[in-house]
Amino acid sequence: MSVMLVITLPLPPKELSPNTRVHWGRKARATKKYRLVATVATDLALREQGGGGDYGRAKVQVVLYNRTAHRRDGDNLIATMKSAFDGIADALEVDDKEWSHKYPIQKTDKDDPRVEVHLDPKTK
Repeated sequence: MSVMLVITLPLPPKELSPNTRVHWGRKARATKKYRLVATVATDLALREQGGGGDYGRAKVQVVLYNRTAHRRDGDNLIATMKSAFDGIADALEVDDKEWSHKYPIQKTDKDDPRVEVHLDPKTK
């Protein structure tokens, strides 16, 4: 039986925002690094959980913990997380094209700003 997988990541770099104008090389480096961070964090979450599951058709919920009460545009937040989703899919060895994304939740945690990606596995 598969259970919800929670992957904790640092806040995405500003270079990954679709509204940021940055040199393509700088964005490419940030994309590659954040994808790798997500892959490693997913491997760690899987080990802590004790195994895998069928995450090929998962429901994905992003929970953003900002340092302040500032809220981001939800659509842009999902776009900013693209490289993280790719890294998670790499670690799970699935194609993320079948994932359904819920609208992101935004909270405040001044001591530990982060992003949690919750993957609810495919259920029959």
